[in-house]
Amino acid sequence: MHSLLARRLFGFAAGTLALLVVADASARAAAKKDADAPDAAESKDDDAKKKKKGDDDDSDAKSDAKSSDEQDEKAEGKKKEKEKAPDPNGAYEAEGKDYYFVGLRYRHTILPKFLINLFVDGGPSVVSIPGFGIEASKRRDGFEMIGALTYQNWGMDPFPFKGKNESDYAYEIAQSQIKMLNATADFLWSSKLSGQELQFQYGLTAGIGVVWGDLIHQQARPANGGDSPGNPSTYVPCQGPGDAGSNSYCNPNDNQRWAGYKEPSWAGGGYKPIIYPTFGLQLGLRWKPVKQFVGRLDVGYNLFSGFFFGVGADYGI
Repeated sequence: MHSLLARRLFGFAAGTLALLVVADASARAAAKKDADAPDAAESKDDDAKKKKKGDDDDSDAKSDAKSSDEQDEKAEGKKKEKEKAPDPNGAYEAEGKDYYFVGLRYRHTILPKFLINLFVDGGPSVVSIPGFGIEASKRRDGFEMIGALTYQNWGMDPFPFKGKNESDYAYEIAQSQIKMLNATADFLWSSKLSGQELQFQYGLTAGIGVVWGDLIHQQARPANGGDSPGNPSTYVPCQGPGDAGSNSYCNPNDNQRWAGYKEPSWAGGGYKPIIYPTFGLQLGLRWKPVKQFVGRLDVGYNLFSGFFFGVGADYGI
């Protein structure tokens, strides 16, 4: 019995010791797990931080890249805008805006003999009339109005003439000392040839001129006298009735226009005009290399005086 009790006590003690060992081992394992947990948490936090930092870095990189792209786009946009923007001192003219110019012009009129002979016989070989003056213009959307004051000298050396279908005895010698101040307006449209710099212009010119000076004319006769017709370009003015020795030339019954006769103006009952019109077609080239300068070449036909050509130089204001 004592032996059985001893064995049971020993088994109980061994079991208790085993339980204690197991419990101690479990406690140590739990303690170690608890000790390792912060490190894992810290490691996890570190990983999370690293990941977050990486994400932040990626985000910053992306943001920087985006910002850089935006800056590049803005720079490119500004560059393109700068390239597209017109030169403030260039030839560019904006739509809907008025542009004003002042300057000088020269305009030369030529009336060929064949046009003169549509109305009279004889006449000068060509009528050549220089003119120069000042001008001012307004331009908007390719349409230009140019107002000008132009002085013209209609002076001509003596020449023979007579009316169509009149006899040789009707020849007179005429000489012009006429001068004229023209107020004209040109109405011109434009078509581009080379951007804004070079343009083709077309339109109308119209105006009125004030006339002064003498128109001298008198009966004429052959230089050698007599009644035989000769070369009208050699005829001389009649000094008075019967100057030719007969009544065929220098006939007092024809008119009383002797040497030195001056034709009265309209106001005095004569044929010399007081005013003279301008109206015709006009073509030309307009050259504007810079904002402040415009040059023009013009040609045209005036119904009342013939063909003309001219140049103009204007300053932009």
